[in-house]
Amino acid sequence: MIRLKGRLNQSPNSLKRLLTGDVTQRLARFLFVRKSYSYLTNLRQRFNLSHYKDYLSTGVNKVIYDTAVDQLVKEVDKDAVCFGLHLPDAMVEEILDYAIHTACMEPGYHRTFLMSELDEHNCLPDGHHVIRALVDDLTKCQAINLIVQDSRLLQIASAYLRYYPTQITSHLTWSLVSNLTEDELKKCYPATNFHYDIAGYNFTTVNFYITSVLNEYSGCHIMVKGYHKKNLCGYC
Repeated sequence: MIRLKGRLNQSPNSLKRLLTGDVTQRLARFLFVRKSYSYLTNLRQRFNLSHYKDYLSTGVNKVIYDTAVDQLVKEVDKDAVCFGLHLPDAMVEEILDYAIHTACMEPGYHRTFLMSELDEHNCLPDGHHVIRALVDDLTKCQAINLIVQDSRLLQIASAYLRYYPTQITSHLTWSLVSNLTEDELKKCYPATNFHYDIAGYNFTTVNFYITSVLNEYSGCHIMVKGYHKKNLCGYC
């Protein structure tokens, strides 16, 4: 997943989070704030427009597009989601191989681990049940670096945000099958509930499945279409 965002503070200092990150998340729930931030950022970037255009003109085009970029932007703006982006098979294989052979971590667990350490129930030797595994140091994966630099992805993000994104983060996460009950799963991994992501005053996310997701029972991401145009106070 590539997240192009405005600002997010994750400082361990609670006062700093309150003054920056937490306030950002509270304010960014409101459509008016997100639109205002886009408008003001667009105005600020106009003073140095050539810099942003040059910075984002990477010349890298690795992602496969089934639909024209303009149509994808319209769909994102209307529904908050669009389809028709694919990775070449070779890139998928490279990313999967990297995910298998690179150390992972799970928030709240005390050490890193490899996927090969998990048993058939996705448990580690000490009995810890892994629900999600975050792959470490993605800068060493060339395929992911190329996705981050894809000029048309940047074009889609810029058109949706109404300004050139200034920060890009990449994430590679194993979402694992669990034999926990639904209530247990929601307690230890709240993101399995319907929720909204706020990664700054405005942002957009590009997501690719690296393993097969064949239907709604295979672990796919479920979204509420069009909810990005509402004040994000209904889900948590």
